[in-house]
Amino acid sequence: MNFPLWNQKLRKQKISKLGPIKDKPRKSVLFHIIKNPLLRILLTMMLTIAIVFPMFSIYFIFPQFVNLLTNHLKNEAIKNANHLKYITTNNKTGKINLPISLDTKNNLLQIKYDLHLEKIKIFSKNGQTIFSTNPRDIGELNTHNYFHTLVAGGKIITHLVQKDSITLEGRPIKVEVIETYLPLMVNDIFGGAIEVYSDITNIKNALTKLLNQLKLTIVIFSIIIVLFLFVLLIKASRNIIEKNQADKALGQIHERQEELIIERTANLIEANNKLNMEIEERRFAQTALKHSHDTQAIVNKLLKDSLKKLSLQELLTQCLDLILSLPWLSFQSKGCIFIVEDDPLVLVMKTQRGFSKELEKECSLLPFGKCLCGRAALSKEILFANHMDDRHDILIEKRPDHGNYCVPILIKDQVFGLISIYVKKGHKQNPEEEKFLKTIANTLAGVLIQRHRQIEKNKYPPS
Repeated sequence: MNFPLWNQKLRKQKISKLGPIKDKPRKSVLFHIIKNPLLRILLTMMLTIAIVFPMFSIYFIFPQFVNLLTNHLKNEAIKNANHLKYITTNNKTGKINLPISLDTKNNLLQIKYDLHLEKIKIFSKNGQTIFSTNPRDIGELNTHNYFHTLVAGGKIITHLVQKDSITLEGRPIKVEVIETYLPLMVNDIFGGAIEVYSDITNIKNALTKLLNQLKLTIVIFSIIIVLFLFVLLIKASRNIIEKNQADKALGQIHERQEELIIERTANLIEANNKLNMEIEERRFAQTALKHSHDTQAIVNKLLKDSLKKLSLQELLTQCLDLILSLPWLSFQSKGCIFIVEDDPLVLVMKTQRGFSKELEKECSLLPFGKCLCGRAALSKEILFANHMDDRHDILIEKRPDHGNYCVPILIKDQVFGLISIYVKKGHKQNPEEEKFLKTIANTLAGVLIQRHRQIEKNKYPPS
């Protein structure tokens, strides 16, 4: 049952009577966080964010930074090589200016210093070193496959060489560089190459230091967020536990009040049911009395009319009119009464109400067993149908659907006639209606046997 909400003042008074709420131990609070669906979801999300965000940053975002920087440095290395190309080659022919002049050598050494290059080398088309910022390299021949296939084919090669590893030429190196080969093409013919070693150690160290600081910051930030959210979860869990305790106590009070209300309501319902039963019994008694009075009136009327000099058809017509006139019966103003005459297995229609001429003609003589009325006469039992089912053999076009009560008129288990009353389609079978029609059929049976005796008496008078 639903009750109005208590006001705040009353709620506080009720809670205060329950005594102070005991503090739950930490294990109970943690268990409640895991048990509560909402808090469990928040805890899962919190741990997921705390783990996934740093991992995502460290293993996805930071490598992207490194890749972007590396690609940028490779492009810068190519630009530097192109700059050296204009210094070392003839602008018109594109060939290397040989022999390399002292001024060119000095310019190359200055560029190496200004651009923080680890080394500059110039190769002839057969791979021989014709210039190097390290004089010991001059005259050496580059016999590696990449030089004579890729570089000689016009492809620019940039290669990141990690610290304490080996370059493409096989030279061990102590710093981190980008090794770049720029082919010198003359009318699509390989004429030599410029090799540049760009020292990126300082830039990479600065980036690594920055990324390490960011990693540490992200980890510390994640830990702080996790701790903060965890404190909030613990506080929320304690508040929920306290609320549940208060609600449980209030629930007990509500349950007691509900028990009292249910008990009183049950008493009221019981008293009300008794009163309704008494009213219903009185109403049923009044209805039964009225039905009995109407039935008795019709029976008396039939018995009284049977003493008059009326023909059988007139008597049956009055009987049918009386049946259809009662307002408390759910009959249509349509029906008929059959009598058995010469043929003991044929019903002869003596009177009807509401029938069409075609239906009156079809049903004027009805053998036992045909249609619903004939089946009732054959079975000597009351038959009921709430619509025109397959027991209705007489079918007339455009005839409205209907139901039927078919009540045989029996005298010592012999059929003397039948009462057929129409009801609306879907009408439910009613024991009161059957009882009434059975009473009328029994009355008609008495009237018929009395008339039969009178006819026999007149036919064979006593001598």
